[in-house]
Amino acid sequence: MFPRCRLFFAFPALCTATVTIGAPTPVALAPFYPESAIISVHAAENKALPLQGVRPSASVSYQINDYSGTVVARGRITAGPDGRLAVPAALPSGYYELLLVAPADASGVAATLPFLRLPPVTSFAGADPFFSFDTALSWLLPPEVRAERIAQLPQVIGTAGLARERLSWNAIHPAPDHRDWETVRQYETTRRDYAANGIKILEMFHDSPAWLGKAQGGKFPLDLSGSARSFTDIALRWQSYWGALEVWNEPNIGFGGNQPADQYLPIVKTIRHTLRSAGVDTPIGGGVFAYLNPDYLSLAARNGLLDESDFISFHYYSDPRRLEKHIGDMRAWLRANDRESKPIWITEIGRRWRGDPKTIPTLAQQREVARYVAMQAIEARACGISAWFPFVYPPYNERELSNFGFTDSHGLPLRPLAAIAQVTRALSGSTYAGDLALPSGTSSPDPAGRIRIFDTQDPEKKLVVICTDEDPADTTMVLPFLVESACGVDGRALATTSTASSTIVPVPDGVAYVVASRAAVTPFIQTATEAMRLSRIARQEPPPLPPASPVILQPLIDLKATGITAVTRGYHLPAGDDVRIPLKLRINNLSGQPRTVSVTYTTQDAASSAPQSAEVAPGAFAELRFDIPASALPRNDDGTFSLTFSASAPDLRIAPASLVFIPSLGLEEYLAEYPWQFALPVNEPQRWRSNANGKLTFAHDSPGAIWGFRVTFGKGDRWAYPRFTLPQEVALDRLTGVLLRARCARPATVRLMSWDADNNMSVTSSAVVPDNGQWHVVYVPLSSWLKPAADGDAPLGRQISDLSLGLNSLADDNAIEVSDFYLLGR
Repeated sequence: MFPRCRLFFAFPALCTATVTIGAPTPVALAPFYPESAIISVHAAENKALPLQGVRPSASVSYQINDYSGTVVARGRITAGPDGRLAVPAALPSGYYELLLVAPADASGVAATLPFLRLPPVTSFAGADPFFSFDTALSWLLPPEVRAERIAQLPQVIGTAGLARERLSWNAIHPAPDHRDWETVRQYETTRRDYAANGIKILEMFHDSPAWLGKAQGGKFPLDLSGSARSFTDIALRWQSYWGALEVWNEPNIGFGGNQPADQYLPIVKTIRHTLRSAGVDTPIGGGVFAYLNPDYLSLAARNGLLDESDFISFHYYSDPRRLEKHIGDMRAWLRANDRESKPIWITEIGRRWRGDPKTIPTLAQQREVARYVAMQAIEARACGISAWFPFVYPPYNERELSNFGFTDSHGLPLRPLAAIAQVTRALSGSTYAGDLALPSGTSSPDPAGRIRIFDTQDPEKKLVVICTDEDPADTTMVLPFLVESACGVDGRALATTSTASSTIVPVPDGVAYVVASRAAVTPFIQTATEAMRLSRIARQEPPPLPPASPVILQPLIDLKATGITAVTRGYHLPAGDDVRIPLKLRINNLSGQPRTVSVTYTTQDAASSAPQSAEVAPGAFAELRFDIPASALPRNDDGTFSLTFSASAPDLRIAPASLVFIPSLGLEEYLAEYPWQFALPVNEPQRWRSNANGKLTFAHDSPGAIWGFRVTFGKGDRWAYPRFTLPQEVALDRLTGVLLRARCARPATVRLMSWDADNNMSVTSSAVVPDNGQWHVVYVPLSSWLKPAADGDAPLGRQISDLSLGLNSLADDNAIEVSDFYLLGR
């Protein structure tokens, strides 16, 4: 996230003892942030760190620690009569902490103020849009402090990267005849502050004005014509601030009501037509996925997401070593839908730290987050991601224990910010060239690590980036060539040891950046890598999007009246032999002329209904009603039903609306279909292990239940996934799915989770059991959450050693009960 240049960062005063010198704070942020002027890497001239709030004329001892916490300087300084002091800092590049020590009549440390100096890179001119930042200042910081924080960003991401912001659509357009461009959050002023500093916005919203009504599930707007008129005003007024626009945030979880993608796509289509018809060419991002749910992604594509989005975005908070596979899965989905080279953005990425949000993270926590975020950037760059937005610039806390943020409450940077600065400076303008193939017998990082090589803007230089699994201080790496320089995750110089033809490079942070000549590195470059495959795909020109259509299909189901339950995978139908699917198909006409629209629906076997027609007035809608017997629909291979509504009108392309339904068959019906059945002995307590972020008790009391658990949560995430070890008698090669009858007492996302023999975990992305307190029979195919092995031939059942039925709860206490738990197969 951050540039590399001689930088000065300071951190807030944190009092850890009785203090008599006052509470020192920076006079201003600017002197502590990077300067744009080029400064010699080796220069160590004094650059004062100006502080205020000290007792007048107080004599203050100080010491300066480096990135690892080692003391590198000590001294004493006297405050002026105005309570200000300036600590001299004559230091080489790197991250430091200034510790002000209380005078003799007190004890301990009075304040800790970290700061940073990074070496300059002359080629860095803010011209690389990959390096962006999720800032969220509109929601996370009070208006009066935003301008100073924004003013530092050009030194962090340049002016080509974007700042991801937040917008409440409902707040700025609370009534049809009233607009408030500021609100208490000062939205427009904040966007002007970004513009004044040369930074464009990645705008994002995930609400809509209440007066537009709510569609099915209560999340997305019902009135699409009104939505178009409202958003036209926003786009025309704010387009000059925008570099891109994401439609909604994480629609495949709670922000979208945990509904299937057929509910999300109408607003995506509306926003695209609105912008394009108004002459606004801002790139539009769709998806904004919280995670890659295969069922949701598949349905989103069938509903036209890839035809409406200039780029696809997703979020990632996991191990950087798994990011390559994650990106590969995304490309596989795009390839399956003939859009393999569509740009992919990661608009939230990072790692949380746990602890009291009122304190800064520990040294160990900061080092771990710094290593993670640097490696995430390196992997994203190598694998062809178009834009990378670390989350989040200011401090942010979720559920008391989960913390994010690269600065503290005063706007001063933590160690992970130094890592962002360095990776931004090191990789700006670079292109992935391959991995380092070490000669046999040469030492290498942990097997989980990687050594990525990048072409730089200097055609005679290569950048070799070493990433290891951990960051022990004594880690070293032997490179089979001579190097010119090496630096750590914070940009400090690393002392290398050279022989006639090799170099020992220390890797004390888990990440090291090494510069060597092209001639020295080229013989050792391996280009046949998965990252190279992904990078080459990303460099291809994506297919152009079709014209935006003013006619938008909007399926609506009365969930309460029908007893149908919406989940991200589709719609759970109620049990029974005569279940019908009553739905309305709203046909929205956003254009200024009347339209005659003909509609048919098709099923999985391509059978089509008779066409129905509707006359739709300009800026209005018409509704067609359908009442379809579920028994008449053919089942897909995974047991679901599909309906796809297609529409046509003269001289128009109209995107389809596709829905998936999940039947509630009885146990006997499922059991009759599968010749191999294994009833899991879930009532054997020795096979279970507690696995929860709370107090879990195995218990059940409903009639017919044979197993269950109750759980009470405290602080932090509310999850419980007790582990059941499969009996050796299970024929894993025959296993194709899980059948169970279960109930969940209170609101939650109920999932199946599994672990293989190496403890690698997989989980269903969608809820498998509705959370309405009722009993439900569900069949879950293994293919809905397990991916084929690399060779593609091994049965999926071999990936399961332990199995769990658990939940991510919305309530502070919850319970699951099971009456039947089968493994099924052919």
